[in-house]
Amino acid sequence: MFKNLKLSQRIFAALFVIILFTSVSILLITVFSFREQSTIFAEDLLKDKEREVINAIDYELDRYPNLATDQNIYDVLENVILGISDVHKTDINVFDVRGNLMLTTEPKSIPTRVLPKRVLDSLSRNLEYLEVPVDVGNGKNFLTTYRYINNFKNQPVAIINLP
Repeated sequence: MFKNLKLSQRIFAALFVIILFTSVSILLITVFSFREQSTIFAEDLLKDKEREVINAIDYELDRYPNLATDQNIYDVLENVILGISDVHKTDINVFDVRGNLMLTTEPKSIPTRVLPKRVLDSLSRNLEYLEVPVDVGNGKNFLTTYRYINNFKNQPVAIINLP
């Protein structure tokens, strides 16, 4: 096919193919790089939001006149959890240390009432923090986090979940 073309036309065709290949390569590298960076950005945003929510809850625990324990954590958080959720624009689920749902700000659906045993086991092994990918269909995964809420004596009083 190329033998019937002049040398200048073959050089032009070869350069055109090289430029086309280079353009496609740059496009693919850019798309994959953007996808990776957006995933990292979303994870960092979730971690920042989680840190802000934990700081707000710690502030409320410090304001409580008595020592916050796993028995009275419901009383400590029941009036402030909706405000914290509104300020940080995220849903919050609070479980007791045994994994039973105490408080939630999710208006759409009632989340699981009891944490799965694997989550409780992983939290007890990691002693503080757990990230769990959740498959929501359509090939999309969301990251949900679980973390212990500790009082000022560093005793776990509840488990917070940010879906």
